[in-house]
Amino acid sequence: MTWEQRKQLSLTSLKKYRRELSRDSYYRIKKVIGNQAIENQFLNETTIHNLVRKAKGEITTNELIQEHKKHWGIA
Repeated sequence: MTWEQRKQLSLTSLKKYRRELSRDSYYRIKKVIGNQAIENQFLNETTIHNLVRKAKGEITTNELIQEHKKHWGIA
């Protein structure tokens, strides 16, 4: 898969949430995807979903960290 295809895959995942987010939140997350792609790091569906949850105020950064720690068995 090429760099552009992987970036587009991340952006396609974000488009699912377009109507759930404010315009500002949507473009902030889109910018994160672009910035990560520049570093050859591409966001997966789970990561994008977590960014959307945070943007919507459904979860705080600390709560997200605790979820990750629990998932990886380090909490």
